[in-house]
Amino acid sequence: MKKTFKPLFLSTVMAVSAAMGANTALAHNSHDNQRIVSAGNGVTEIIYALGAGDQVIAVDQTSTWPAEVNQLPRLGYHKQLSAEGILALEPTMLIGTEDMGPPSTLAQLESAGVEVEALPLKHTAESIENQIKSLASILGKEQQGNALWEGCSLNLITDS
Repeated sequence: MKKTFKPLFLSTVMAVSAAMGANTALAHNSHDNQRIVSAGNGVTEIIYALGAGDQVIAVDQTSTWPAEVNQLPRLGYHKQLSAEGILALEPTMLIGTEDMGPPSTLAQLESAGVEVEALPLKHTAESIENQIKSLASILGKEQQGNALWEGCSLNLITDS
């Protein structure tokens, strides 16, 4: 009886350990554990305004605010990104605007498993709202995105 119990016990422990490992892997891929490279000053500012700045691991040369980004690695101009420099930082996501590139770099990052999010780039209030809400959705910060847009739209109304 003891001989059958021990292998059964060990296989149960191994199955539980494997399940816990799978749960850890799922938790690692949650919104709060992203390793984000931000390409574009407006995108970077919105990420920080949404409260996800602690997930940003590198920025492009145009990102200079908030002040914390000046302590992060810089990866060149957002239109001339290098896949090697980005991949060396082991990001899970690159977020920028549709003018980031070059396209070959973005394709290389995607083929390496990095999620690439390119937001539309227009200079209108509607575009800003779309960027805020899109980034909030990508980052799992919908509530913060709604609050941020409410604050922005109130400023637009009072500044008019």
